[in-house]
Amino acid sequence: MKALLATIEYPPQTGGVSNYYENLVKFWPAGELRVLDNQNNQLLARHFWPKWRRSFFALKRELKYQKPEWLVVGQILPLGTVVWLLSFFYSFRYCLIFHGMDLELAFSGRKKYLSRKIINRASKIVCANNFTAERLKTFNPAWAEKIAVVNPGISPEAENFVLGGANAGFNLLSVGRLVKRKGVDQVLKALEILEASEKNKSWWKDLHYFIVGAGSEDEYLRAIVKTSSADLQSKITFTGAVVGEEKWRLLNACSVFVMPSRNIAGDFEGFGIVYLEAGLCGKPVLAGRAGGVSDAVIHGETGLLVNPEDPGAIAQAIKKLAENEDLRQELGRKGQAHARSFFWPKQAEKFQQFLLK
Repeated sequence: MKALLATIEYPPQTGGVSNYYENLVKFWPAGELRVLDNQNNQLLARHFWPKWRRSFFALKRELKYQKPEWLVVGQILPLGTVVWLLSFFYSFRYCLIFHGMDLELAFSGRKKYLSRKIINRASKIVCANNFTAERLKTFNPAWAEKIAVVNPGISPEAENFVLGGANAGFNLLSVGRLVKRKGVDQVLKALEILEASEKNKSWWKDLHYFIVGAGSEDEYLRAIVKTSSADLQSKITFTGAVVGEEKWRLLNACSVFVMPSRNIAGDFEGFGIVYLEAGLCGKPVLAGRAGGVSDAVIHGETGLLVNPEDPGAIAQAIKKLAENEDLRQELGRKGQAHARSFFWPKQAEKFQQFLLK
């Protein structure tokens, strides 16, 4: 099968969507999956309207000379518009991919009329999580027969960074961009609740919370900490952004990975690769029940899912995990097995087999 992935988001850009497409190409099991991305603005013009006209000519050349059987479309808007137009003149099938917020944007305002046309003509649709798949079906239940869910995966090479064990004490860890939907502010509020009721417990005395990442909420989060007691301030460390081996060192060293992501006006966690990375290290996960997180974290089996808008519920989940080491170990063991079921070769094969059906 000869296929072409057309996407605006691709390395060297960073983020979950770029990571998804990079690994889909890297681990594509058989045949050829070529990439047409926006390097050197070959898909989107910077200054001229419509910006997507470059993608029209770039994709037209690919269809004329390379003749792919499938076009895998990374963004319904604007690339889906171009592919939809070209489908009336060239013989190929196309598959749309949705991650989450892209679906919400596609069905906002006047865009939804065009989006429906693009989806109606698509042969296949892949959603990166079940939440998005179910949301898409609400717009038109007839689309269900051409929808499949292919979650993001993790590289098998990640196994090389799994060390096992943990540092002494009870260490909480959050890793991610410091933006509001990640829920770090809710964890800080939960810790204030716990301080009021649990400060004499031995686990509280051993508790430390590491916040890893950088982003627009950095100053706001630090301001919250500054209003806390001196004791609580001493238990919180902002490390800034870390990558590579240092990130894995922190994952291996923590007791619980905590990131209660929430849905804010359609901006939600599409999946959360870092939940799987923590699971691969044998760590229990505390996450928010929102967006596509429930695909990555199985409540009561690999971690705990809570209402991310309720600091009290987050506090109770932290307490439960702190007081039950056996539970932490059980969740960690099952989380490791769960993470290994998401290795990218399997996910890429699942994607390709869906196209071949």
